[in-house]
Amino acid sequence: MKKVKITKPLVLKKGKELFGNTSKFTMWLNTDSIAMGCKPITLWETKKGLSMIYDELVRIECGIVC
Repeated sequence: MKKVKITKPLVLKKGKELFGNTSKFTMWLNTDSIAMGCKPITLWETKKGLSMIYDELVRIECGIVC
């Protein structure tokens, strides 16, 4: 199984799909997350942080559709 490279455009795409638009995704990024222990936007500039944000978006998505 090939590992997907987590990039800002990929995370932005996932966030827009999940929240419906960029504005709502940006609001989520700037809101304290109990699960993540911080505002997700504070993780935006590192590869590890982007991966953490993407993983959280997948968990949220799974909670909605799974």
